[in-house]
Amino acid sequence: MRNCLGALAVIAAVLAAPAANAETWYAGGFGGFNYTHEGSVNGSGLEAEYDLGFVLGGYAGFYVQDNIRLEGELSYRTNDLDKVGGISIGGEAETLALMMNAFFDFKLESNVEPYLGAGIGLADVDYTISGLRYDDTVLAIQLVGGAGIEIAPATQLTVDYRLFVTDEIRVGSGAGFGKVDYTNSAFSVGIRRSF
Repeated sequence: MRNCLGALAVIAAVLAAPAANAETWYAGGFGGFNYTHEGSVNGSGLEAEYDLGFVLGGYAGFYVQDNIRLEGELSYRTNDLDKVGGISIGGEAETLALMMNAFFDFKLESNVEPYLGAGIGLADVDYTISGLRYDDTVLAIQLVGGAGIEIAPATQLTVDYRLFVTDEIRVGSGAGFGKVDYTNSAFSVGIRRSF
């Protein structure tokens, strides 16, 4: 819990401090599908397996320099939990994440602008298994790569990939296991508008 509060304090400080000097603000949203990678259960040979799910998110940020920007992001992911150790159990994993991201935009002489970014924040991961619900809030990091395509003045269509990783998720023993590794890949499209 102490790690989570520390990460939240860092996110708030970084977002608030430069805001007065920001020249250009932007906001946007994205949606697509996600894949939660098989995760080791309690460090054993057993793996938690998931079905494909979807991801939705929104963000707001500002340009620190011409090609460097900072943003706050809120996202939601959901996947059905298919099997544990090859045994069908039926369940669902839902993740709500608050992230602080930093991006570098590659300015090209075209209407396509690639970007790379990384983020840190908090993830609230909720497992529902056999009618029982387990919840844990953990530290999360992500790497983002994609491109913005100008479709109108100050408006971009975005296409990107997010690799999202959290600390181990604690799940009650009533579900048959205690800790699960969580790694998620998300592919999405969205709209970003500067103002």
